[in-house]
Amino acid sequence: MRIRLFGHYYSAAIVTLAVCEALLFVAAMTAAVALAFRNSPMSLWVHIADYSGAQLIFGPVAFISQLSLGLYTTRQRASVVGVGVRLVLAMTAAVAATTLLFYFFPPLAVWPGVLVTAAGLSLLGSAVLRLVFSRVSDGQAFKKLVLVYGSGPRAASFQQLRRASDRRGFTLLGYVCPPEDPCLVPQAQVLDASQGLLSLCDRLTVDEIVIALEDRRLSLPVDELLTCRLAGIEVVDYVSFMERETGRIVLEALNPSWMIFGEGFRRGTLRTVTSRLLDILASLLILTITLPLIALVAAAIWLEDGRKGGGVLYRQVRIGQHGQPFTL
Repeated sequence: MRIRLFGHYYSAAIVTLAVCEALLFVAAMTAAVALAFRNSPMSLWVHIADYSGAQLIFGPVAFISQLSLGLYTTRQRASVVGVGVRLVLAMTAAVAATTLLFYFFPPLAVWPGVLVTAAGLSLLGSAVLRLVFSRVSDGQAFKKLVLVYGSGPRAASFQQLRRASDRRGFTLLGYVCPPEDPCLVPQAQVLDASQGLLSLCDRLTVDEIVIALEDRRLSLPVDELLTCRLAGIEVVDYVSFMERETGRIVLEALNPSWMIFGEGFRRGTLRTVTSRLLDILASLLILTITLPLIALVAAAIWLEDGRKGGGVLYRQVRIGQHGQPFTL
């Protein structure tokens, strides 16, 4: 199952995992503070409240670190060891970035031991969460039950989805063969819809019907699909389904109407402002973390080429929005 956020589709399992880990990182810093002051005569809640700023800094920084290392993508190709290495690198980067932020905001700082403890708890908790979610997401908890209406080349392309990430969001129940379509799908998966499409969907508890006809003008059962739609069953065309589940557009099946009526290419004030704000905040965060390294690299470039007339900064003219050139 996919969730639409900010104009993009995301796996429900990945979104749930991201939210759980974001809360975990805040809870890990809270637990680290509690462990550090467990023998204090004062109430632990007083110490936790005093270091609430550190919790609100470490949580987002740890989350962004894991996000930047591709740990929230369904296109994950790394092995278990590879994911473990990325988790360690993400926590190391989070500790470094949080330490740098504490340097600029001393009132929010915690002891180094507390920060390391929070990172260790986050790493352990994240590993356990990912193990649980890998078992759950491979089952039926986050999957839609899908029925394909069609049996031609487009319907047959479902058999070519070999990657686990492409099939993670749905379970294919079978195909309904229209009389005008050639039957290119496995006969064992062809379903009998002689009692009506709605009756078949009710029997199989179908969540979504994918229209995969070669020519919808010839054999599209409008009345039956409308009945299914009114019964709460989603109906989606083949191109939109493939874009949502695989992240790719099937160009050979694309038609102008999909481009005109599709959900993409939308622009609004809220989306423009939030996108720009995110770009600025992420750039400032990365610039703050990498500024010492950038200065060293710039000095090295100047020592090698700058004294000979070469510039330290790379410049190139690019084409931007509305075809306007700008200097990168």
